[in-house]
Amino acid sequence: MWVGKWDNLGAMNRWLAYLFIVLFWAAAYLPGLGTKALKGEEARRSLPAIEMLETGNWLVPHLNGTPYLRKPPLINWAIATSLYVVNYRDEWVVRLPSVLAMLAMASVLFWTALRWLSLPGAFAAAVISLSAIGLWEKGSLAEIDAMYSSLTGMAFAVWISAWVRRQTGWRLWLFPCLCLGVAFLAKGPLHLLLFYGVIIPLLVAAGEQRQLWSRAHGVALGLGLIIVAAWLIPYLHATAAMDPGTVWAEQMQSTLGRGKASKILANEFSTLANGLPWLLFVPLCWWRKAWEGLEERQRLLISVLRWPLAVAFFGLILIPGMLPRYTLPLSAPVSLLLAMVLPAVGARFQQGWKWFCVTVVAAAVLAAVSGPLLVKPDQVDWLAYLPCVALGVVFLVQKRQLMGDTSARLAVLPALSFASVIAVYAAVGVPRFHAEVPATISGRGITEAVPRDATLAIVDPGYEPVFFYIDRSLVFVPTVEKLPEAVHYVLLAAPEDWNVSGLIPGGKILGTFRGHGSRQLVLIFRGDEANSPVAQR
Repeated sequence: MWVGKWDNLGAMNRWLAYLFIVLFWAAAYLPGLGTKALKGEEARRSLPAIEMLETGNWLVPHLNGTPYLRKPPLINWAIATSLYVVNYRDEWVVRLPSVLAMLAMASVLFWTALRWLSLPGAFAAAVISLSAIGLWEKGSLAEIDAMYSSLTGMAFAVWISAWVRRQTGWRLWLFPCLCLGVAFLAKGPLHLLLFYGVIIPLLVAAGEQRQLWSRAHGVALGLGLIIVAAWLIPYLHATAAMDPGTVWAEQMQSTLGRGKASKILANEFSTLANGLPWLLFVPLCWWRKAWEGLEERQRLLISVLRWPLAVAFFGLILIPGMLPRYTLPLSAPVSLLLAMVLPAVGARFQQGWKWFCVTVVAAAVLAAVSGPLLVKPDQVDWLAYLPCVALGVVFLVQKRQLMGDTSARLAVLPALSFASVIAVYAAVGVPRFHAEVPATISGRGITEAVPRDATLAIVDPGYEPVFFYIDRSLVFVPTVEKLPEAVHYVLLAAPEDWNVSGLIPGGKILGTFRGHGSRQLVLIFRGDEANSPVAQR
């Protein structure tokens, strides 16, 4: 087994390595967290969390007053908890569970890998997991994939650590099965296929398949299922009239059937892009000389796991409807395999890698200096530079130790590059190009038009990220006929004929706002002069 220089420098350096990991996480995931407006599915994850806090119903997620049955509620619970603890509604608050999940996965990877890898190897595995493009993109958004991938990644990390050290029973199965149970509440059972599809070939190759039907595995898996059942049974009882099983089946059928064969090739390229920059090192797993010096269990780990991982990464995308992000839960075992083979990288490649990373850092520094000169000072988020500066200070002070081994060196350099680019992007690019979008503009406009103590009724809204940015009391109704009499402010999609008086008797248009896609939202006041906007103000 290869041993890096760090292993002889004392336990204190483990904390130095972990400090670098935490600072790298902060530099890569925190800048711009509250500057970018919600995008993609973020509003669909955040709005049910807000309704949970307002209604007290944490069992069945609701979106705009209607039960949302398409996804389990773990991400909604996490966001609702974050909103409750912070007691403030903002983009960074709803994204906080995702970025913390990324830190949790990297931490578990590092500390469990230390039990069977050298310190540089464990360090590299954690840095790789945080700096893969695909996981970074999802890990900084209020979406399901960050938490889903983190929980599955922690299950892989603990299981592999126990297996390499020939542990059995509870130590092999308990924590991974609990993680898998919780992950089920994030996105359903796909991760179970990925997890067992990877570990079963390893157990068979090692002649240890009996572990699959051991008592410890059965009980641990049962405990994981109890976690699922604790939510699922009362949930099915509460939603029996809505037939959630049919909703899930239809969603799965539409997911598998909506994909087009013409998109498979594009999805394969996206899967490869998600693995950058570490995809460049994956061929080392098929170069026997890269791992022939490892101990027996580690050699078996690489020689067996590389195949199911490759099949899962590229075979899953061959199914029409499958998307590249579905493979993200496999990032943790891939990070461990790469950490084991990095010492085999040749000196010539190391030199090229070094100069490439140095060039990226230099370009980022130049952009950081010149960027503020090209935009207004108030458009620069200066705080975005702080985590990167702290990371750079630690690197300069402890450069000798951080660069003392091939694995560590190959991980540190792209980490610095990655952090530098993110810092410039978050400080200069995000405030200028991503802070103001139609959802934020419309939300602010509607908030200003509705008095603070008034209630806004929203008619048959559909999916609207705008609602996240309306800082007023909201009530959702299915039709105009269901409008409460006491509510004087109404928001609805623009009718084709704009006959507001016919649609809402006595209604007066206060303004129109851009909604999701090409939809126009109309804010209407109805009532007498005593309740008019002027009188209420």
